[in-house]
Amino acid sequence: MGKLGDKFDEAPGSGKCRGENTNMWFPIFSKSPSKKERIEINKQIAIAKAICSTCEESNHCLEYSLRHEPLGIWGGMTELERAKLRAVRGIKLSRDARIFFPGVGLRNANGISTGYRAKIDIDG
Repeated sequence: MGKLGDKFDEAPGSGKCRGENTNMWFPIFSKSPSKKERIEINKQIAIAKAICSTCEESNHCLEYSLRHEPLGIWGGMTELERAKLRAVRGIKLSRDARIFFPGVGLRNANGISTGYRAKIDIDG
């Protein structure tokens, strides 16, 4: 059980993402995406975030993912956004993962060190 010892230790049972293509929430980044690939990834992320923004389960989904899910878009936040939030809140994932962030490189999903400033240019 997490610090809260409650519902955030289990994934939400329903949400607006149910029935949607799961690939929408797990964009795949190559190490050197072309401009066309970056545009498509940004579109995919924007669509997923828009769906999350209207979902009643969004907060539960986000809180669950901060503790248990290093990959994908959860609760309207990307992997990097959640890694930063984990670092600010001092939350450690229940499992570890290494994630490649475009423009940043390979990082531990349990957070980014406080002295590290990421500059990401997916729009580039």
